[in-house]
Amino acid sequence: MGTEDSEETTITSPFGPMYLIYTPKGKGKAGRKKEIKANWAEDANMRPEKAKDPHAHPILGRYHGFSATGITVAEFEKIINSLKPI
Repeated sequence: MGTEDSEETTITSPFGPMYLIYTPKGKGKAGRKKEIKANWAEDANMRPEKAKDPHAHPILGRYHGFSATGITVAEFEKIINSLKPI
């Protein structure tokens, strides 16, 4: 996204830290966002995999993205926290 009206944050999830970028910035977690894009951030579980082959895609799959429109960051976080591993 990377616009003047975007903002970044990290939230916790059942699968590790998640990096969010959303627009418009401000209004905290309660304000409705036009767009939210998310990816899991690298965590301690991924580092051993990347150490074996820095060009390989991690098996843990934490780079799969999620996106949303017209909801708040708090609502998005609630959805993410409802996910369970299969």
